[in-house]
Amino acid sequence: MGGEAAAIEWLKENEPLDGALQADRPIFVRAHELHLNGARTEVWQVTLELPDEEYERVRTLALQWYTEKTVFTYAFPERGQPPLPDRDNCATFPRRLTLPLPETTGQLTRYIEALERAGTRWKLEGN
Repeated sequence: MGGEAAAIEWLKENEPLDGALQADRPIFVRAHELHLNGARTEVWQVTLELPDEEYERVRTLALQWYTEKTVFTYAFPERGQPPLPDRDNCATFPRRLTLPLPETTGQLTRYIEALERAGTRWKLEGN
């Protein structure tokens, strides 16, 4: 694709990319560290309460997709349009696991605002 900037431009043109579940914790840790040093990278979280059986179902499916490197279509939704059912970004992907979304348009600015209203600031363990 030609790097991160090229991928973002591609996505902004409503073009999809292949995506897969990844272990992104180091990215959140780095964003948190940058925030502590004054960057605009505050990390938010929403805690979901699930019955044990539902939690195990979601966990098992997510681990299966991660382990098998299952490919999904990653795309930004078109402005003013609902996300297409076969395309997701980080804001809408949890719907594939039948998890509720704090905001359903997939528009990241709206999603972040919804996280701030519904969630709490993420804290690095030990801080």
